[in-house]
Amino acid sequence: MKKKHLRIGIITQVALMFVLGILTTGIIAYFTQLAASDYSVRDEIRQIATRTAEEVKLAVNEYPSGDWLLRYWYEHDDELDIEYDVDFSAGTKTEEKTRLLHERHPALELRYASTEQIEALPEEDQKLCAEVAYSWLITRINEIKRANHIDFLFCVLTDDAYQTQYFLFSAADPGAVRGTNYLEVYPLGKVVSVADNESQQESMRYARDHQGHLAEAGDYVDYYAYLGTVAGRPALIGLTYNLSGINTDIRNQTRRGTTLAVANQLVLSLLCLGLIYLFVLRALKKIQENIRLYKNTKDSHAVAENLSQIRLRNELGELATDVVDLTREMDDYLGRIETITAERERIDTELALASRIQDDMLPNVFPPFP
Repeated sequence: MKKKHLRIGIITQVALMFVLGILTTGIIAYFTQLAASDYSVRDEIRQIATRTAEEVKLAVNEYPSGDWLLRYWYEHDDELDIEYDVDFSAGTKTEEKTRLLHERHPALELRYASTEQIEALPEEDQKLCAEVAYSWLITRINEIKRANHIDFLFCVLTDDAYQTQYFLFSAADPGAVRGTNYLEVYPLGKVVSVADNESQQESMRYARDHQGHLAEAGDYVDYYAYLGTVAGRPALIGLTYNLSGINTDIRNQTRRGTTLAVANQLVLSLLCLGLIYLFVLRALKKIQENIRLYKNTKDSHAVAENLSQIRLRNELGELATDVVDLTREMDDYLGRIETITAERERIDTELALASRIQDDMLPNVFPPFP
């Protein structure tokens, strides 16, 4: 008994190949677009962070005595009476200190004073200058932080092994809490150990050697820019961006885009399958039916009449013509075989008849002895 195999139509096989191709393309496109979007976002963050770090450097270096101020803040952090996150309105300590400096030194313009001019002042007035300049700087970097949507903006001094961070200044949003606890805005003089964070150490080292470096830490991106040296210690400007929201948006948008692309490909695939059936499979099916018709009936005229309806100018049209020619050749061959067979039967009949006549003419009764 002939074993029957499961029959799968060509249209089904083509549809399965289309589906497999679309799914494979969709998966590859999703991860490719996701990687490209991530790279694009991080490259843009790098450019923004570089410009922002330069803006912070300018905020520090706009004071001719900037190097002296950085060193003074570091060396006298426990002596300074700092007023954080204030505006320039009247009634603040910073406004009172500014007015007091102006009364004592009318010719002194703090924003334009050189290191020599400040060092010539009494120690008490040097301290006032440092406190006022620090408050002004904090107000400026707070504006930079808000304008550039930075999660954390700070300046730290580190050691030669890059295992500690001494916070020189930090920017804060309105209402933010300044303190020494984690996720609070650190005040001047806060020291943080990063001895167990090799990634952050490497980022600071690379920024020191190459002026800037962007490092990823989960959903956060840290950028360090080299500011200079303060009291023999490298000073680095740090910026931290929380990309969790952006990463979620990227994944959602990429997923929607990929889904839409796959849906479009499915629609186009259905259209292609319809065209394949209309122009290929229907004609192929007709050729198959007529081959079976000829197999059962040997009626080449019916096959020729049926296949003449296929007017495709492609391989299928040529195949239909070849099938018609083949049936005609087979009819001609079978006709020749029948003629040869009939002729052979006639000859065999005549030979048999001649043999019988010949046998009848010969004597068939013989004496027992000659």
